[in-house]
Amino acid sequence: MLPSKNRLSKKSDFDRVYKRGRRVRLDSLLFSLLRTNHEASRLGFVVSKKVSNKANRRNYLKRVMRAAFASLPNELRISYDMIISLIADANLKPQTSNLKIKKTIKAESPQVKPFDQFSEIKSRLVRMVKDGER
Repeated sequence: MLPSKNRLSKKSDFDRVYKRGRRVRLDSLLFSLLRTNHEASRLGFVVSKKVSNKANRRNYLKRVMRAAFASLPNELRISYDMIISLIADANLKPQTSNLKIKKTIKAESPQVKPFDQFSEIKSRLVRMVKDGER
């Protein structure tokens, strides 16, 4: 679990990052980054209704993202306010409502757990940010 010093919680913080931050998309995640002078990086997580209409599914995905990115603030030398948004993507949610096609897509696609996917994306983000710091 993220300590409170590493969490974005106020609406004004989210608005500031969205307005002045830099956006980077890696696979099914959109990162909004804003460099700050805080002592530690702070993270916020967003999963929209476009991903799932069910609140329990959105909350589950946010918990998975929090667990996958929990060590991110410690891996960055410079502090950032960062919003990590999950984008509606075919890998997490089939775009069609036809049940037979959904079952076919699910059977043909390899079973990749969201946590593994997010961990790989986190390592790519850390490399990208560190390259930008040089």
